[in-house]
Amino acid sequence: MHPTSDATRENQRFYDRLWATVKLRPPRHFNTWPLLSRLAAAAPARLEIGAGMRPRIPIADTHFVDLSLPAVRALRTRGGLATTAEIGALPYADATFDLVCAFDIVEHVADDGGALAEIARVVRPASASGAYGARARPGLVVRRCDG
Repeated sequence: MHPTSDATRENQRFYDRLWATVKLRPPRHFNTWPLLSRLAAAAPARLEIGAGMRPRIPIADTHFVDLSLPAVRALRTRGGLATTAEIGALPYADATFDLVCAFDIVEHVADDGGALAEIARVVRPASASGAYGARARPGLVVRRCDG
């Protein structure tokens, strides 16, 4: 487990306060829904990292990792398999998921390379993973295929 940084604790405090007062918005309300719903349908084991109250893939039976306890609680009430954890230390075994998504989060972590390495670690070979960051590299998509 990686030690929690000051930036991580600050992000957690910020999002705990924010998400405590916001309703969860279902994924179908986002413009990414047509693509992500198709990807999710073909991926029985799914993980979304840092979704907060704005998940982008189907909630029921999807694993979620978030720093914010209010977000984790809300996702659980909708059937999400949510836990509090950091993107740099995901609490899952190697090659666990068929689809891993992290939207608008990688640019908020100090070690973005470590975050992307964790995503690559938990995604199954020949499966899809994606990360999008508005400030870092817009539209960045990571796909791992072992060969």
